[in-house]
Parts: sequence; C-alpha cells; structure tokens
Amino acid sequence: MLNKYAKYALIFGFTPKKLYLRFSGNQNIPKIYCCTFPKSGTHLLERVLCLYPYFYRHFSITLDELRHMNITNEEFGKVLSHVANGQFFLSHLYYSRERYKIVKESDFKVLVMIRDPRDMVISDAYYVVKDHAHLNHKLFLGMPLKERIKLCIEGNLRHDVNYVDIGTKIENYFGWINSDDAFVIKFEDIVGDKGGGNNVLQKKTVTSLYQHLGISLHDHEVDKILNGLFSNNSRTFRKGTIGQWREVFDEELKSIFKEIAGKQLIQLGYESNNDW
Repeated sequence: MLNKYAKYALIFGFTPKKLYLRFSGNQNIPKIYCCTFPKSGTHLLERVLCLYPYFYRHFSITLDELRHMNITNEEFGKVLSHVANGQFFLSHLYYSRERYKIVKESDFKVLVMIRDPRDMVISDAYYVVKDHAHLNHKLFLGMPLKERIKLCIEGNLRHDVNYVDIGTKIENYFGWINSDDAFVIKFEDIVGDKGGGNNVLQKKTVTSLYQHLGISLHDHEVDKILNGLFSNNSRTFRKGTIGQWREVFDEELKSIFKEIAGKQLIQLGYESNNDW
C-alpha cells in the first residue's frame, strides 16, 4: 500500500522535493499536452515526465473518445485552462482544428505517443477483459482472444459495442502527428531493452524529448529517469514489450489487418508495404 501511495505522490507532485519545487516557482517550465494512442504506452510517457523533479501530472482523468466523445470545445478549453506550468495533461482525444487551436492558444508543448497498431489491438484485447469498468468488459469476457483481436481491428459501431476500426482510429490522430510543433515518440523507441528495444535509442529519444520541452538534461539525469522507467504497478501495464503481434497474428488476422489498416501502418512507418 505504501508503494501505491508513493507512486501517486510522485505522479501528482506530492513528494517533498516536488512540492518544494512547485511552490518555489516554475514559471519557466512548460505545460505539456500529451496525446497518446490508446494502448500505446501512455504509462511509460507518464513515467518519463514525472521522474523529472519539476514535472507532475494534472489531477484529472485521461480524456478519450469512448467516454468523452461529446465534450465540447468550450469544455475542453476550460479543462486545459486549469493546467499549470510544470504539469502534463493526458489525452486520447482525436485531432480537430479547434482542439489543436485551443491547445496552442493555451501555450502547451505537444507530445504525441504512437505504437505499432498491431501490438495496440493485442494490448486492447487483453486490457478490456481486465478492466471491469470498461464499457465492453462483459462482451469481451465471453470471447476467445482471436475474436477480441478481430473486433479491435474491424470495429463495431453497434450502440452496445461502439468500437471504431483501427484504421479509422489512427486516421483520427494524424492531425496531431503531422502538426509542425509536436514531438512524436514511438513506444518502440522509448521502451529500451527491458521491452525488447534498444537502450541507445531509448536514451537518445528521451534526451530529444526533453530538448523539445526546452530542457537540456545531463547524462546522469537521463540515466536516473531511464532506471526508474519500468513499473509493474500500473493497472494498465501487461507486458510492455514490442512485436507481440508476431506471436499472435495468424494469416487470417494479418489479412484482416492489412485490409483495415495496412495503409495507416505504412504511413506510421512500421512497414514499407503490405508484404509482411
């Protein structure tokens, strides 16, 4: 229980050091808008930021299209108006010109987190079964893994399911990805060797991320962040590894995915063609 409270104290800025830095003035530290694909490693990005002494998460839930599809631009702007310097805000909301304008006029730095969509649908298929509060928990609970993955790929817009297909879902985020002043982070680049990635690329990515935020970190500061990056305490954490789709996708799932989101997979840079 103590570890749980310590984790939340770190995330939301209630450790003694973070409290001291918060109240000693951090007007030169930016506000950060984090737009992440669902199941793309939001927890890891949160850790990358909250392990820096000056950053802490805004005390709010993560906005997403499934639960907050009806949020108005006025409501969105009001939520962001309460975010202070040094805080980061987490969102899965789709791109719109109006939302982007609100984020920029509110003086946020923008980070966008993406992941191989094939791994995203697998992660989602497992997560919904674990999350008893999820709108589709009961539906997924009675389905074999392959059928859950197919639903995550193909989508289903029945009122009792309301799942957008993975290709359309990705398309709805491209505006954030393609905005000139956003820093795009690939999950695969930040996960390091503990998740099947590369430690050199992980360190380079985290260093570049902070440079985008206007902060130059010393090597020992980057190493401290990376050493504390992985945690099994998150309720959304399962494996945190890359390339799981290779172990799970059969030829039918590959064919379905290529039809639904093959183009988007190439646009994101995860394949150069549909020959995979």
